[in-house]
Amino acid sequence: MSNKNIFPNAGISNAYVNYGRYYTRYMNLFSKMCAGRFKWSIPEYYPVQFIEQFLIYNGKVLLFELFDKFEAWNFTENGGFDIHGYPLKRNVTFVNGRTAMFDENNSIIVKNNSLGIPDSNTMSSYASQLAQLDCAIDVNLRACKTPIILKGNKSQMDSIKAAYRQFDGDTPVMVNDKNSTTLRECIEVFDLKTTYRGNEYYTTKDRLMAEAFNALGFYPENDKAERLIVDEVNANNSSVNSVRYDMLKMRQQACDDFNRMTNNKYNISVEFAAGSELVV
Repeated sequence: MSNKNIFPNAGISNAYVNYGRYYTRYMNLFSKMCAGRFKWSIPEYYPVQFIEQFLIYNGKVLLFELFDKFEAWNFTENGGFDIHGYPLKRNVTFVNGRTAMFDENNSIIVKNNSLGIPDSNTMSSYASQLAQLDCAIDVNLRACKTPIILKGNKSQMDSIKAAYRQFDGDTPVMVNDKNSTTLRECIEVFDLKTTYRGNEYYTTKDRLMAEAFNALGFYPENDKAERLIVDEVNANNSSVNSVRYDMLKMRQQACDDFNRMTNNKYNISVEFAAGSELVV
């Protein structure tokens, strides 16, 4: 039996649709925030946003020269590896379908962090949890809005479905049955006595968002900061610092290597973007 027949108001179908929307919303939020964490000083003709997009979603990006211009692009590993695990051959495929092969002598690999792990894994995990919490809030609000179950026999099923649609759509339900003297004889109603739990869910969301921001290298502003002792503040910041400076170190190291490779022809650099450390 399909969900459509069991749930005539398409509540389950809406739940799946809403989960996808919430998940996408959080992924977009995290993507925009992460894309603005660093400020790159590179030639103006190159779209700087591509570098962070590649790092966020692929964990690595390749810096190289092409037609005497600075370029950075996604790549695939091709061939063997050196003693440190870096690929000897790096194959770049551009959006127009053209390809170019590079090696350790004419290209530099930038890692998103010391392990080369993309942020998208972390973003997706937290986006999924937050989307589930939003769905739970929706379910709880819907249950509070129509906290009942309607019961009847098989011949009354169409009438029950129509009645619940009216309940769910804020339309008064009116029943006219000539063979019954009371409404209870037509349709039996069970009160679920649903309790609003939204405040608990929102508290959990706030904590989960703060955890996500920490994992992505941001310091969420704590509205109870005055209650935290110095050691607690330092402990919270130390984990964020380790994430932030690990990412910055790998980017700066790649810039230094690229500058040496090109004899400072482009003199590229990277630093934390102004205001990227805080989430208000």
